Order: sequence, then C-alpha cells, then structure tokens
Amino acid sequence: MATAKKKPTTKKTAPKKAAAHAAQVKSFRVAKPTTPFFHFDFTIQTVYWLILSTLVISLALWVMSLNMQVQDIYDQIDKTNESMDIAPVK
Repeated sequence: MATAKKKPTTKKTAPKKAAAHAAQVKSFRVAKPTTPFFHFDFTIQTVYWLILSTLVISLALWVMSLNMQVQDIYDQIDKTNESMDIAPVK
C-alpha cells in the first residue's frame, strides 16, 4: 500500500474587521429652532392642503344638504299619512 502524502495544513486567517469607533457623545441641550414657531411659508404643500380642505368641506356641505332634502321628503310623507288618517271616509 502506498502511503498517502500528508497535505500541509494551511492556516486560514479571518479577515480583519475595522475597529468600531465609539460615537462621540453630544450634549443633550435643546437646539435652537432654525425658523420661528409662527413663521409661515407659502409652499406647494400649502396649496395642496387648501385644495384638499376645500374639497372635504364642500363634500360635507353637499351631504348635509342631501340629508336635509331627504328629511323634508320624510316630513311630507308623514304629513300625508297623518292627513289620510284624520280624513273621514265616505
């Protein structure tokens, strides 16, 4: 029998990871605002919100008017039924 040659063992080294640097601790002081609180800029988003709010309010008013019309119809039906109950039958 032939003896198998031993292969030389190679030592694999793990790739070195970059040392994690600790983040610098910053103070917890409140930062000064870049713009005043009540400052108003008219932007394209302002236009979008105005359009959206106009649509929502107009839809609400339309639904309320439809509801009032339906309630008026119910009132007319009730008056008609009541007058039919009171009227004497010949």
